[in-house]
Amino acid sequence: MKKVLMSLFVGGVLVSCATQISMPYRNKVNFIGMNQYFDIDNIVTSNDGGYMEIQATVTNSAPNSQQLYYRCVFYNTKGMQITDNVQWNPIQVFGEGKQIINCQSVNKNAIDYKIELSTTGDALQVYK
Repeated sequence: MKKVLMSLFVGGVLVSCATQISMPYRNKVNFIGMNQYFDIDNIVTSNDGGYMEIQATVTNSAPNSQQLYYRCVFYNTKGMQITDNVQWNPIQVFGEGKQIINCQSVNKNAIDYKIELSTTGDALQVYK
């Protein structure tokens, strides 16, 4: 029993270290895979003609440039995802730098969102 509790504790510590998303935005950001260097500093939302827009600032704490993939998934009033096959977008974030990412919903039914981030392009459908 002691070993099980210890392994759960160590696993929890590793997960919390691997996910460095700022506290106010944790429920809006989903990081897929290991995250050692990236954080979301700021998220701003607006409504332009009924379409939800998101702007977020990604910070890279590594001393060198890092590749990142992101996408925004939008949800309707019932909490259901609005579109399938949301595209992943690649960005390069310079060492100890910041990069702004922007997303816009594809229809006017969006009332909520999640930003998904990944440092690996494996198994991601990426559009350049």
